[in-house]
Amino acid sequence: MLATLTLLLQSGEQLSLLAQWLPWSGRDSTTGFSHMDKLVHAGMFALCGYSLVLGWLARGTRILPLYLGLLALGAGTEWLQAYIPGRSPDAWDMAADALGAALGVATGFFRLQRCPPG
Repeated sequence: MLATLTLLLQSGEQLSLLAQWLPWSGRDSTTGFSHMDKLVHAGMFALCGYSLVLGWLARGTRILPLYLGLLALGAGTEWLQAYIPGRSPDAWDMAADALGAALGVATGFFRLQRCPPG
């Protein structure tokens, strides 16, 4: 989760340097998928949700507080981006965060139902 927070709070310049290493970065944005950042947001929050459920739900923690915590993390990082050079908050990023968190939490929950720990 710390890695997710670190990536979400990088400046625009740092992210553009990081993006040059991605395999699809050489594509013209008019011919490729133009909302790849939404998939990245959803993927990062799905991984966080899945990991949190596997780590804490097995100890008796309820799902709703975990999901609400991830929503707060997504909202907080979007709000903080207003203060980071080259970044701006985006409601669609927050929606992608929420969807990814829901998918990750649900996947982790169903995995624990099928294969309980111990």
